[in-house]
Amino acid sequence: MSVELSRRAGHYAAAVAECLLEAGLPVTGIQSCGPWHDADGEYLDVEAGISFTQTFQDRHGGGECGLHWTGTSGWWLYTAKGQDRYLAGSRWPGAGLLPQSELVAEFVDVFCRDPAGSGSGEQPSYRREGQDFPALLDALAPFLPAQPFLFEDSQIRFAEVHGRAYDNRVRQALVSPASAPLATLHLRQGELTALLHLLEYAESHIASAHSGKPPTATSPRDGHKRSSAHGVRPKGAHRTTG
Repeated sequence: MSVELSRRAGHYAAAVAECLLEAGLPVTGIQSCGPWHDADGEYLDVEAGISFTQTFQDRHGGGECGLHWTGTSGWWLYTAKGQDRYLAGSRWPGAGLLPQSELVAEFVDVFCRDPAGSGSGEQPSYRREGQDFPALLDALAPFLPAQPFLFEDSQIRFAEVHGRAYDNRVRQALVSPASAPLATLHLRQGELTALLHLLEYAESHIASAHSGKPPTATSPRDGHKRSSAHGVRPKGAHRTTG
């Protein structure tokens, strides 16, 4: 059951990531994992995560910022500064355990404009940790792909969505009206060469995405390990009791 929970959570993250990409956000990857035990033997519930570019993280998180989903409290957007990992600015949308992708995208959009005004700093509780897994599987089912034989793996699904989103962004940027202002850039030959190399890399990256090779994503488990190294456990991994 752990494997299937991870798979379905991954597809839920892919569906949310697709909506974020359509909104123009710089998503770089997704990850998910089923219930597991950390290095200390402590039980952790099903999780999923969405990562952003470093530029986005620097702008909105002071060095680290990500969107995380837990099977007990739903989505939360964390920011981290210095040693205060995962505690500096956690915000919860308060939209339920499995809100629709559009609601999550709206939450992130508000956070980008007004972090303090987005959601709440209080962690909600929608489900008991380690309980009701069959019901959770059923609740995640609507987020499975319409063509499962093509996108059985959520990473392949995300890679296709990610490549298509950036392909569309480039095409839309290139189709500019005649009235669009001209931009004059003064570049040294070396700078121009570097830019061409970056464009070539981006093209190959999009091509690899279309072939089903996913971009790198930060694992929720990796995030937990990083925080544990600083003596802090992510709030999203707190046990829910009651």
